[in-house]
Amino acid sequence: MLCKERNITIESLMSECELTRETFSKWSARKTVPRCDTLLRMSKALGVSMEFLLTGNEDRPATIAELVYEYMNENMPGTLDDILVKIQKKVGSSGTKVS
Repeated sequence: MLCKERNITIESLMSECELTRETFSKWSARKTVPRCDTLLRMSKALGVSMEFLLTGNEDRPATIAELVYEYMNENMPGTLDDILVKIQKKVGSSGTKVS
């Protein structure tokens, strides 16, 4: 799924991460699991965390861009400054800083 979203072929991912087709096939069949160093290389190549590769979830604070996108999708009018102020109020003490 990640390869398709990022327009990366499985073959190029395998090459970049120094994987063999046999290794990849064993993972797909759930006969073996990747080593940590391989997961790290794959996470960098795919632009996701190792946690996301392992669980499909990623516990992290939303980025400002994600918050702005979410806000804009709610079709609330306002200037960018208004949006950032409202997002800051929504974020509160989550640790994401809006400047």
